[in-house]
Amino acid sequence: MTVNAGDQVNPALTVTSLEVSFGGRPVLAGLDLAVSVGESVSVMGPSGCGKTTLLNCVLGLVRPSAGDIWVSGKPVTGASKRSVSRIRSGLIGVVFQHGELIGELGGLQNVAVAAMLAGRDRRTAVAAADALMTQFGLDIGGPAVDSLSGGERQRVALARALVNEPMLILADEPTASLDAANRAVVAECLFATTRQRRCGLLVVTHDRTVAQMADRQVTLEQGVVRPVGMSASQVDAAR
Repeated sequence: MTVNAGDQVNPALTVTSLEVSFGGRPVLAGLDLAVSVGESVSVMGPSGCGKTTLLNCVLGLVRPSAGDIWVSGKPVTGASKRSVSRIRSGLIGVVFQHGELIGELGGLQNVAVAAMLAGRDRRTAVAAADALMTQFGLDIGGPAVDSLSGGERQRVALARALVNEPMLILADEPTASLDAANRAVVAECLFATTRQRRCGLLVVTHDRTVAQMADRQVTLEQGVVRPVGMSASQVDAAR
């Protein structure tokens, strides 16, 4: 089923004035970012600049010292643990660098389990998982995911991220562990499917080819994001 979010008033993601420090060292320093419904945004930047910290803040796993985050109009910062958990399971899908799948289960089971944990009955969960696995060219009756190729595992991970029809997909280096051929297949699945389903997509990547597939590209430097081609001083002047 395709998410029909064309009439959504709220952006998929809004981040304003976000600040995070570790050990007294600022990592995010007044970061602002928005991802519209159906839009893809890629974030590049050097290792340690705060890209994964940004994703963890959106997921409610890191509490910022200042700033606000909304996912589809629902507040993440300041919300109760129960509310944040509902946002994570109902509004956000995540694709990790190495899939983070349950190795001894097959692909279909990995995807269906995510749907059942979000409250769907088994029959509905399996049907939704079946449809996504078929869409991504994966064997529904295939072996445990530990025996799949890296590209197949990442496509299973994407199916799992999409199965609950989220408003926002977060992808943390989704192609970093893949060879060139599989990078192209997984990236195409990621961008085409989220665009079709009208999800917002925020992709953290070091791969310039993947980054350029996004509707909008930004870099994270000195704790803030800036459009590709804009200097830090230009960002300060525009704020």
